[in-house]
Amino acid sequence: LSREAGIVLDNITGGPQVDERGQANVPGIFACGNVLQVHDIVDNVSLEAEYIVEGVAEFLERKFAKKQEVKIELGEGLRYVVPQTLLRLKDTIFSFRVNQPGEKKVFVFNDGKRVIKKKFLRRVNPAEMIRIKLSSSELEEIKTLKVRLV
Repeated sequence: LSREAGIVLDNITGGPQVDERGQANVPGIFACGNVLQVHDIVDNVSLEAEYIVEGVAEFLERKFAKKQEVKIELGEGLRYVVPQTLLRLKDTIFSFRVNQPGEKKVFVFNDGKRVIKKKFLRRVNPAEMIRIKLSSSELEEIKTLKVRLV
């Protein structure tokens, strides 16, 4: 159904590639839950749905103003990220899966020039989704967003 609608799919998740609102490349089509990415905890599905419904409301009320498109570039240690792009630099929750288990790992977010945020995790596991929020102030005026696990 997604392919027939012309939606670009993520090669890893199998779900649509989306922006920070959960909107696919086809205007008005939004995705969340297991259609977007496989969730290991049902609470994350509910949280994601609450977050995405704000984007749907903005779309329906025509309150969304696209500022720029920022593609998220994955670096070492990461399997995938959702969302794959940002259109407006607002508070955004990113979902990640790592390539392999590890201990004492740090997520490093940078814009190509400076480190925006570091997030320490005691343990990471490919079976567990990792959710990290970046604030609008952390995303302010970025042109690119690179994320890696060290």
